[in-house]
Amino acid sequence: MQDKPTSYLAGPDQVRVDSEPVAGGMRFVLPPRPGGLLARVAGVMMLAAVGELLLGYFLLNQIVSRPAKSEGSFLSQGPAIWVLAFLLFLPAAVLFVLGAIWRWGRTEITCVEGRLQVRGRWRAFALRKWTPDEPVAALEIRPSARTAGQGTDPTRSKDWILVAWYGRSPPVPIVVGYPREWLLRLVEEMQPLLTGPGAAPIPVWDRGDPAAVAAADAVWADHLPPGANVECEELGHELRIHVRPGGWRGPSVAMLGIGLVFTIVGSALAALWVFGVVGRPGQSQGPPPAVVVAFAGASLLVGTACCLQALTMARRRATLILTPGELRVHTSGGWRSREYCWPRNEVTSVEVGPTQLEVNRRPVSELKVVLASGERRGLLMGMPDATLSWLAARLRRELRR
Repeated sequence: MQDKPTSYLAGPDQVRVDSEPVAGGMRFVLPPRPGGLLARVAGVMMLAAVGELLLGYFLLNQIVSRPAKSEGSFLSQGPAIWVLAFLLFLPAAVLFVLGAIWRWGRTEITCVEGRLQVRGRWRAFALRKWTPDEPVAALEIRPSARTAGQGTDPTRSKDWILVAWYGRSPPVPIVVGYPREWLLRLVEEMQPLLTGPGAAPIPVWDRGDPAAVAAADAVWADHLPPGANVECEELGHELRIHVRPGGWRGPSVAMLGIGLVFTIVGSALAALWVFGVVGRPGQSQGPPPAVVVAFAGASLLVGTACCLQALTMARRRATLILTPGELRVHTSGGWRSREYCWPRNEVTSVEVGPTQLEVNRRPVSELKVVLASGERRGLLMGMPDATLSWLAARLRRELRR
């Protein structure tokens, strides 16, 4: 593959995506980003790296010139100078290379047996992105977060993201910061290699084209995503969907880890207070007893709540029943069971949306039942994103009938 100067902005038909066969699949290579937010951020990173190098050189020069000049050279200062130079210059080099990959590098996507491997490459440097080791269930082309707010026209965005959806793992952005036309051309090249259940083509949501979104929703509703713990049955005019527990993965594991950290910290503080190590009455140093007790109690309370929520997300099962007259949802398996019921004519839509809870700076998704009154009732928080998206697409289709 050779990089040739070509105009890539004249439309999707003139966007070149290089490809080459690999063992069991194909590798697709996008040209460098033509601009956009990520390219500008990369430029700032490289400037910051150059500034850090200049600052490091100035500091080292000051350190070396302070001893008597008769003692000579750089090496006479001992190994400490080398360690300091390494600590100063290594972060700058990493920052510059990372910025260069984002600004001038080419994005490579390798597709083998429906699985994707992604890396950015610039000269001899490469940065691989983590992707799940499972087949892709769907693709989504959407504008970047800064232009995806409500009331904005997504087609005006210049920065688009290609997201790979999986049956059990969370969605992964695999190509970031490219024009929409480039991603459409890439998907056109990749789609023949990605098939869903029964060799059907996987759905592709193009958020810049409402017709494409509707077509993808129809395909998505017809086929369960691979690995989804869902059973669907139709009994006359009644639709029953059984959702089995998702187990200890994803948000439930992250929530359990957070809960254990708070619980351990709170228990340690409580033990130190009981044995008089901290918070002892009359102790002149350290926090007052009331502060220690309050902090330990709050940590234990938060930790217990997080562990209970993790247990609920891991063991929860649900049954959704849609009849000509109502929508019923029964959830169980956590530390309590719940049942919801709404008249069918009051349910205007079913969507997937974020909650107030974030894990690793990513909002946890849930199913949202939109009522005619404007209320949005959240359900099944922490279920896999693909399962929630399929439930929403299937219920929306049944509600329109």
